[in-house]
Amino acid sequence: MRSRPTFALLSLLMLTASVAKASDWLTAQQWQRRLVLATGFQSPEAAAALSREVERLQAPLEARRISVWGLDDDRLRWLGGAAPVGESTLNVSTSALRKRFQLRERNLHLIGLDGGLKAVRPGPDQLQTLIDAVDSMPMRVREIQGGEGAL
Repeated sequence: MRSRPTFALLSLLMLTASVAKASDWLTAQQWQRRLVLATGFQSPEAAAALSREVERLQAPLEARRISVWGLDDDRLRWLGGAAPVGESTLNVSTSALRKRFQLRERNLHLIGLDGGLKAVRPGPDQLQTLIDAVDSMPMRVREIQGGEGAL
């Protein structure tokens, strides 16, 4: 039987590792992908609505290097858009992502190429609004124009 201090230390080490995994995952995405983190869409109806929107907007999402991710209670899963970058998301802590970006339930959160939170919109029907927000960003304008600063 483990003592309480040993159990507490092991719990702390596991939490630290999961936060590090979230940070590593975000670092792999930075400058490669814009992210939409969808929270609170686990019900069958909400999941279906979000899935339909992602499917409908697949080409514009890919063109803008936007990956759409669902944050379930304890896992991160790719829903569509630009293909994932980097390692598996198996050990990425959704609680660490929620804390870092102060994610709210039943919202779509746009994370820019620089890793910063850019916009929050309610509901799956707001995905086009986030695409439009990306199109108005100076970096995206340069990408479209093929000018200096385009990635």
